[in-house]
Amino acid sequence: MLLLRSLGASLQTVGFVASFYNLVLGLSFLLGAGLADKFGGRLVFLLGVLFTVLASISYVMAVSWLYVAVGMMLGRLAWGFRWTSSFSLVSEAADEKSRATSFGVLSTVQYVGSTAGPVIGGVLAYRYDLKAPFYLAVPLLVLSASIALLKVDVGSLRRNMPTLSLQRIRNVLRKARGVGPLITTNMVAQFFFEFGNPFYMILMKESLCCPEYLIGLTASALSVGSIIAGLPLGLVSDRTGRRKPFICVSLAVATVAVAFTAFSVTPWMVVATFFLFGVSNVVGINTVSAYLADMAGSEKNMAYGVYIMAGWLTASLSPPAAGFIAETYGLRMPFLVNLGGLTLATLILVVAFKEERCR
Repeated sequence: MLLLRSLGASLQTVGFVASFYNLVLGLSFLLGAGLADKFGGRLVFLLGVLFTVLASISYVMAVSWLYVAVGMMLGRLAWGFRWTSSFSLVSEAADEKSRATSFGVLSTVQYVGSTAGPVIGGVLAYRYDLKAPFYLAVPLLVLSASIALLKVDVGSLRRNMPTLSLQRIRNVLRKARGVGPLITTNMVAQFFFEFGNPFYMILMKESLCCPEYLIGLTASALSVGSIIAGLPLGLVSDRTGRRKPFICVSLAVATVAVAFTAFSVTPWMVVATFFLFGVSNVVGINTVSAYLADMAGSEKNMAYGVYIMAGWLTASLSPPAAGFIAETYGLRMPFLVNLGGLTLATLILVVAFKEERCR
């Protein structure tokens, strides 16, 4: 978002770009789920890596905010493919009694790898310019894509899997008991999350006068929170056989995290927000993933894709309004709206979501 602003994008433009990339992200999860069912998670993961390379190249070549916007669309497509393929591979390999633990192991490994990167990127941006991190990222991503291309066995077409259709989605929702209220709550929460999400870095830079290296530290704080919480709480969820308490706590922690930024007086309060986001995200995603795998059986990939897609498609509606609010009332106001909406979503989740058990 800082690169968008540095190339002349207004706050409302930032909101519209965020709206479109959320739309792409939501559709990428559904498309990734369908491809994973047909071709397996390995191919989808490889496609995600390749789209990440293309996104970074777009950032490097950026001479206007439109280049950055295209890169963000490609990056969101990559994100959806990587997460969907990871869910597919782990849910197939893990049994019911160890699913949350397995997702915790996956998240720990992922976030260990992403802890140092944002700090290095922040230092490069501070010493040189906002494009500098991508000059380093592109060759490293090309190398990782090449390794993945050599190692990945694409596999054969799974002709017995049904095609992607609205009827199939309806069947998945009927089969996955108890998922409806979970999807509804996710839609409400994600809608309000996106009032604040496009503006964290801009708030740090323009309102809190934060240097780039400290902005880079936010993503590392998110990774640290994820590393600390992912595996232990996944293990507890499996041992107790419960998913709802962890899902509810994850959303409550996210609400507290947003409050830190809404009332921030120092950049370190925003860094604390991202640490709490790390805890919230990893606990929520791991336990929701385990619950969907428990309930949806052979349609677990599609259930996961529908759950994530519904949240991000709803989220595509809020950033333009958030951009208008930020332009009119200041950068704090979107976070206050975000805070009120997450409080409401947490209450809905506690009341409406009834955890089902596998039969």
